[in-house]
Order: sequence, then structure tokens, then C-alpha cells
Amino acid sequence: VLRYFPFVIMSITATLLLPQTIIICNNGLKKRNSAFVLRIMYFNAFYALVREHFGNDDRLFFTALITLSHTIPVVLHHLFVTFLGMMKWCEDQRSQFDRPIDKHLVSKCYLHNFINHVIVMPLFLYYCAYPVFIWVTPELDQELPSTWVMLKHLFVCICCEDTLFYWGHRLLHHPWLYKRFHKKHHEFTVLTGCSFAAEYTHPVESLFGNIVPVMAGPIYTKCGTYI
Repeated sequence: VLRYFPFVIMSITATLLLPQTIIICNNGLKKRNSAFVLRIMYFNAFYALVREHFGNDDRLFFTALITLSHTIPVVLHHLFVTFLGMMKWCEDQRSQFDRPIDKHLVSKCYLHNFINHVIVMPLFLYYCAYPVFIWVTPELDQELPSTWVMLKHLFVCICCEDTLFYWGHRLLHHPWLYKRFHKKHHEFTVLTGCSFAAEYTHPVESLFGNIVPVMAGPIYTKCGTYI
């Protein structure tokens, strides 16, 4: 049991950090200085902090909230995996002990993740996602939907994300796209303990292969920014 205890803790942590959220418009974005209202299970303090700093600008608030909602769990997961490596709790689960780790590649991984999370994603959310979400949700004074509707939207969003991500990944293995964009993701050939390697991608892939599939579900269901 103790052997798998770290994985159990990691699973529980991931579940608690998963923001089961619905963001709805309050009083309409075209009225006064209204902003998005976040109904969230675990991030009330986090929401209040972002709201305090970015609430006067709805577009900026939307961008900051979605960016941080994705980036913070990714960073926390990386720190947790790094902690497991430092404590050597899962050494018997590792492989490729005889292959050296390319520290230069790990540094590149950190840099590219920084670019994708801090530059690429916010720019896309600010200039593209925000106008689309407002356009597909004409009823800005919407109420929080029922539990059944929320579950239905969540199911559709998961199906959209999983389907588009899978076929997008398959498409990225086309020789023309692989050589120019997806090859970067496969530069890691040795397990490094750096969980950021999972999101080590070209900015184009980060945008169209990772971000767009997540955004497609809320746009299709017109449920606002249901994350």
C-alpha cells in the first residue's frame, strides 16, 4: 500500500485542484462595470484575488482567470512530481536509469512552456476566445443552469476536447506538420522527471492542438466559459 501511496495522493490532489467551474455574465458586459461571476468549488479565494486585480476590465479579467486556472495546476503538478523525485519515493517505478538527462533540453522545456503559458495563451484568450464567447452567448444575463444541464455541458465539452485533441494529434504526425511543429514535442527521449515535458510544444501546436480543443466545447454548447 505504501508503495502506491504517492500516486494515490497525487490523484486526490488532482481531483481537488480540478476547477469544476461555470463562469456566467452578471448584469451583462454591456451594462455598467459588470464582470464575470465564477461559481467554483475550491477557488473562491483565488477568484477574489484575480477579480480584485483585473475586475475592472472584463476582457483582461477573462484572460487572466482562464490562464491562471490552467497554469497554476500545471505548475503545482510539476512541483509535486519534483518533490516525489527528491524524496525518491517512486524510484522503483522509474526506467531508463542508464541514459543521461539532457539538461539543456530541460532548460529549453522551461523556456518554451513559459512562452506558451505567459504569451501565447493569454494573447489567444484576449484577442480571439473572449470575442467568440461573447458572440455565441447573446443572453448575457443568464442564470446558473441546473445540475443536469451542467453535467450535460461538461460531458459534451469533454467529448469535444478529447475528440479534437486526438485527431489533432494524429494530424500533427503528418510528415509536413510533424517536421515543422510536432517534432519539438518528441525531442524528449529520456524520462527526466520534468512533468513540463508533457506540454513542451511549438507555440502553433500549443494553440491549435491544446487550447482550441478545450475551447471548442464551450463554444459549441454556448454555455459561456464552462471549464
